[in-house]
Amino acid sequence: MKKICLVFTVLFSLFSSFGVGADDTEVVDLKAIDAKIKETDYNQALLMLEAYIKRSPDKFDAAQKRIRKIMKAREEYASLSKELIDVIRNEPENNQKKLDIIARLEALEKSPTAEALAFISQAKIAAQFTYYRSVFNNLMEIGSALVAEEKYVEAVNKIREGFYLYQDEFFASTSDTEITDLVKKSLFSVDTAISSLPAVQDDLNNACKNFIEAVKSDDYNRSMDAFASVRHEFGRFATVRNTVFDSGLIFESAFSDMKKLDPKLTDSSFLPFVSRLTLGRTSDPDSGMVGAMDAQWNTLTEQMKNSVYEQMVAQSKTFEESLGGEKVFTSGDGVRSDILFSIKDFALLAKEVNGLYTFKNSRHKGENIYPQYDYSMQFVTSLSENILKQLDLIALQRREKSRSESIVLPQDIVLAFRSEKTNYGNLKFSIAPVFEKIKTDSENIINSQWFASKGILPEKISESPPEETSRITAGVFIADEALSWQTAENILLFLCTKTASLAESEAVKDCKEGASYFAAVGDLIADRYETQYAWAENLMTLSAENKTAPDGKVLEAGSYPEEALALVSGLKPSVLSDRALLSDSEKILESKAEYQNYFADSKKILSDSIERLDRLNLRGTEISERAQERILLAESASNEGDLRYEQSVRALNRSDFNGAREYLQRSRLKYNESLSYQESQSLRASSNEKLLKLGERIASKENEVVVAEVRQLKSQARNEYYAGNFEEAENLLVRARTRWATTNIDEDVEINNLYSMVITALSMQTGRTILPTAPLYPEMSQILSIANQYYDRGRELMASGRKAEAEAVLQQSKDKLHELQLVYPLNQEASLLTLRINKLIDEDAFNDMFRRRVDSARSDYKNPSLRQRAYADLLDLYTINPGYPGLKQLIYDVEIEIGIRQRPVDRAVLARSSALTSDARKIVDTSRNEVELRRALSLVDEAISLNPQNSDAITLKDRIQVSIGGKATVVLSAEDEMLYQQAIQELQNNNIIGAYALVQRLLQSPVNSRSAKVLDLQKKVQALL
Repeated sequence: MKKICLVFTVLFSLFSSFGVGADDTEVVDLKAIDAKIKETDYNQALLMLEAYIKRSPDKFDAAQKRIRKIMKAREEYASLSKELIDVIRNEPENNQKKLDIIARLEALEKSPTAEALAFISQAKIAAQFTYYRSVFNNLMEIGSALVAEEKYVEAVNKIREGFYLYQDEFFASTSDTEITDLVKKSLFSVDTAISSLPAVQDDLNNACKNFIEAVKSDDYNRSMDAFASVRHEFGRFATVRNTVFDSGLIFESAFSDMKKLDPKLTDSSFLPFVSRLTLGRTSDPDSGMVGAMDAQWNTLTEQMKNSVYEQMVAQSKTFEESLGGEKVFTSGDGVRSDILFSIKDFALLAKEVNGLYTFKNSRHKGENIYPQYDYSMQFVTSLSENILKQLDLIALQRREKSRSESIVLPQDIVLAFRSEKTNYGNLKFSIAPVFEKIKTDSENIINSQWFASKGILPEKISESPPEETSRITAGVFIADEALSWQTAENILLFLCTKTASLAESEAVKDCKEGASYFAAVGDLIADRYETQYAWAENLMTLSAENKTAPDGKVLEAGSYPEEALALVSGLKPSVLSDRALLSDSEKILESKAEYQNYFADSKKILSDSIERLDRLNLRGTEISERAQERILLAESASNEGDLRYEQSVRALNRSDFNGAREYLQRSRLKYNESLSYQESQSLRASSNEKLLKLGERIASKENEVVVAEVRQLKSQARNEYYAGNFEEAENLLVRARTRWATTNIDEDVEINNLYSMVITALSMQTGRTILPTAPLYPEMSQILSIANQYYDRGRELMASGRKAEAEAVLQQSKDKLHELQLVYPLNQEASLLTLRINKLIDEDAFNDMFRRRVDSARSDYKNPSLRQRAYADLLDLYTINPGYPGLKQLIYDVEIEIGIRQRPVDRAVLARSSALTSDARKIVDTSRNEVELRRALSLVDEAISLNPQNSDAITLKDRIQVSIGGKATVVLSAEDEMLYQQAIQELQNNNIIGAYALVQRLLQSPVNSRSAKVLDLQKKVQALL
């Protein structure tokens, strides 16, 4: 600061030093001096005034006046200089003020002192650089702001205002006219070009607007027409823009040339400033006149590009909707394939729009600055073309699927299999290759490199996408990234993936169905043959549960070796033929190695079926051998059955009934044995007929003997009963029943009546005595012995007058008797001894008790549950006191009432018995009908029951029973004999329910209900239920 003050002190000290050394001889007039003053060339003017005064002293006043004017100007110069110093000192950033003061100083003094001129020049340079830079930056910022507001023309004009910066200094200091002329020409070109910009901009905006509307209308032809206008307007716009751009390059080039000549040149000059004002700064893409125009260019172009892209995306979605999801795989109706062609057209148009950037001049002219966009459009074109190809594949797949579905499974798969033309499996396998190719073609598309690239240029695959905050393009952010065709990609991926999947499924399905068919046929053929062979085996031992043949024919249970042999012999040739066909099918499956996993099970079934047929051949041989063996066994058993039948006939002829029965039964068993080896309806019918007839003959003939023997047993039993030998009577009646059952099923009423009387008599004696065979006989005998000993001792004591001791001993006797009576309450010895003890202890009390017990027995015997005790009491009381009034008659009446004693026969009963016998005889004399004979038998049974001594009735009864004949079944039919043997087996296996069911089936036949062995088995089974 001190240095600056010193300079100005020197400056002001020189204000009075007026140009020494002027030419005094020079003619100077006031006009010339005034001209210098006007030019502010004060130094020259003072020199001229000095010369003027010397030459014309008389005119000093005029000269002095001019000197004062100069001094005044220099005073003002000094004041401004001082003000400049104050601004520099106090307002160092106020460059505008500094430059204003410097401009005024330069206007006041044309030729200041060298020191002053150097100071002012330095101050001006410093202020000018800072100020112009500020103005430059301000203009650039305003221009960028206007660009942001899409006021592109205003931005250009605003930036044009900065052209004055350093311009005067440039032209003043540049002596190279070639450069200055070129710069002036370029400045003129810029001004001329931007003057047309408003009109160009309006037309360009309208053209772009019309284009975007045409694109949105989805009208490609209209869009192309609109783009022709766009191209034209962009050509006009390019003329303006490129003129400015080329001028900017000229400014740059001129400065570069000047700097080569003067390396000291800095950017603080006109050309660097004006080049930046035209081309803009690299740090701000929106800056400069070119940046403003490029911002509009980029904005409009990107809007158009986006509109085309958006329209193509919308078209993709519309196309996707037209597919109807998976509906396209079943029907092509409604699929908008035309949209795909439109997308391809719009892709070409989009590339045309992107090509507008080539209109702009650039430092690298001829390059496609946004190649990724074009590549994306090429990618979506490829997507569309491949979608069209895929739709053709889908249509082919639909047709092939329809053809496959038209191959229906034959109703008779085995019959079709045996015919080459109708073999369902071969037809299915013939279609699979078509689906395989569809699958391969579909997968090739989505596995291709171009599809995997997703439309990204190879050189951009590894690049990270630029951030929008780091925009380097004017107006809008242009990343030149791969466009997203997600919908189209998804469509193609979906169509290809689904087509490949469906094609594979169809190929697999056809192969699986073909393989499944082969397996099913093989399994069915094997099943059918196994069924036939199983039936052949079943024929050997046909059960009741499995007697239906494969053809539905029902056979009777049994063994059919002859039929089995014929069956397996006829099956063998067809088995070998079918095995050969199945082997051919197996080879087809083996040739399809790629599908082995899908029909491995079917293949195994087919292989197993072939093995099953091989096993059936061996099985057929075994069945044949077994059948032949059983046929021989059946013949042998049948022959023996005939032999036993003849032996039975001979035994009957000699009245050997047991032998006849035995041989008859053995014949039955042998015939059944033959039938068990070989079922024969003729043998079954003939054996049943002749054996049943022979059995009836045996029963009828033996019945005559049975009637006589049973009559003798009944008479003997009656005699024993009246003699009181009830047990012997019972034994005789049991024998009579058994013998009667030999030929008769119905029980004999007479035997039953006698047996009832005997059992009643026996029941009255039950428990009265203890048999030596009774388990408790030793213990009970000892108790009775002790009780008798106590009684004898008590009686002795009572006789000696020792009553108390006697009663104690007698009580011990009663206690012992009580022990016995707990087991045998009706024991006669105990009861009688008890009565004697009571009588000995207190005879009066005993007499009272005797009376009460007689009265009680008189009423109790009428009650069945008390009858036995009441009867026993009466007998015991009668033993103690037989003279008790009415006691003997009471016992007689009771015996008649309970059936032990037969009621006396009066005349009316005798007469009724005779009448019944007479009625029965009339029936027998007039009829041989079994029903009538049985009615007559009922009458004589009633006559005998009224008068057992009616001999006429007895004789008539035996006659009737012989006439009716023995109805007991001697031999069963073949079927019933088999059921009987089964029932025996079930009973032995402890299957009571099964045995019972079989017995019930047997008893459904009336003939079997008369079989003694069947009825006996029924009793055994029922006893176990």
